[in-house]
Amino acid sequence: MTDVREHVKVQQDDGPKKIDVEVQAKPRKDGGVKFDHQWRPSDGDEWFKGAIDLPKGSGEHKLEFTLDDTSGKNLEFYGDPGSAMWVNVDSCPQTGKEHDDKKQIHDKTVASKKKLTLKDVNDEKCDLHYALRFKGDAWTDPVTGTSYPPYEYDPEIKNGGKV
Repeated sequence: MTDVREHVKVQQDDGPKKIDVEVQAKPRKDGGVKFDHQWRPSDGDEWFKGAIDLPKGSGEHKLEFTLDDTSGKNLEFYGDPGSAMWVNVDSCPQTGKEHDDKKQIHDKTVASKKKLTLKDVNDEKCDLHYALRFKGDAWTDPVTGTSYPPYEYDPEIKNGGKV
């Protein structure tokens, strides 16, 4: 597998680089939702799994999250950007309030029911944990008794920071 750092180039003067993130929501056998994601630089052909890696010195990035929902739960991003994504440095955010993203994330926009965009400054080395949050059809986990929505998925962005 190719090293992602070969694909996300060092900052140029042509604005933020775009990262495409496809979030998959699939049905679980118990009726719940299983999430996964893959991502790639928009000018690349290869998709990557795991943390979104923004290398040191690569500058600001525009991330575009697209939901591919085959779960049967009619999932969509919450309409308010503050409800659609919570961000926190070093640990998963538990609420949408009083989180610390080290001023790395800005311009969050819910572009449609299936698309969320944001910009990551990437000028400080840190791991950003985020919760993508979705509304959809009601479901109660038969084991834990937890009621949904909200449905949440918690991947991570690794910021490399400045040169």
